[in-house]
Amino acid sequence: MKTRIELIKVEEIIKSIQNENELFNKIMPFIKSIDQYAFRNSQFTGSFNCPNLTSVGNGAFATSQFTGSFNCPNLTYIGQYAFVNSKFDTITIGANATLGTGCIGAHSAEFINDYEANGRQAGTYVWNGEHWIYQKDGGIMKTQENEHIYADVRKNMNSEEFEKSIESVVNDYNISKEEKVVRLFKIGLYPVDILEYIRVGLAEVYYILDLAKKEGKFNDKLK
Repeated sequence: MKTRIELIKVEEIIKSIQNENELFNKIMPFIKSIDQYAFRNSQFTGSFNCPNLTSVGNGAFATSQFTGSFNCPNLTYIGQYAFVNSKFDTITIGANATLGTGCIGAHSAEFINDYEANGRQAGTYVWNGEHWIYQKDGGIMKTQENEHIYADVRKNMNSEEFEKSIESVVNDYNISKEEKVVRLFKIGLYPVDILEYIRVGLAEVYYILDLAKKEGKFNDKLK
């Protein structure tokens, strides 16, 4: 005998969460594909986090207004105008994806061109105001063991010391936002973790760290 949940039609599930952001965010990380126009009347906002998603059909989220990060590392197909009214600044996507016209909303044409120019590589692309910049190694510097370059700093502190180090940076009002980002990174925080402590977008964090690298602020680890 099938359980009640097995008998519920997909259409009923979709209808029930059309405008429920919280429920949507809990369910979507487990979804692998979304048909065309599935959420065409939805009003979802915020970031789009679906790590297991592989395809999104035409106009699937046409009326939603997502912003910030688009995290779909396994995605290989986005239909036309799937996110037409959204405005992302960071895109994480799979390799060799098929991209339809207006697929990610704002700056779709530039993303399609820049994705193609980078060999349609899987990874993270950050909008800099003109182009989507491909972030090598996920946009962060790592050791040969695939660890954060300042992993040793973090490992040498217990949890209490680590939290106090973060607090001392966050609560230092004599340093700039850019300096806080750099110092938090040098404590061992990844870019996405920094967002929890400073009001800044992920794209800006990547930009600040890239500039700091060029200025030699990480030479103690990158020599």
